[in-house]
Amino acid sequence: MQVTTELEKYRIYNAAVQEIRWKRSGVRDTGNFTLMWNSIESSAVGTGCLIKRKYKEAIMNFRAV
Repeated sequence: MQVTTELEKYRIYNAAVQEIRWKRSGVRDTGNFTLMWNSIESSAVGTGCLIKRKYKEAIMNFRAV
């Protein structure tokens, strides 16, 4: 994923992302990051956040609203 490469380059450990085209909500590990996202069925795009995988343990719960 090109976004994670840029985040690594600039030492950014978490970032908000927009225009995610996957439906519903979920969590997915990708490289050294974890992506958490939410999108509603009636919307074309959703939002989410990329978290450096080593900080994933600090997140107690992810609940999309």
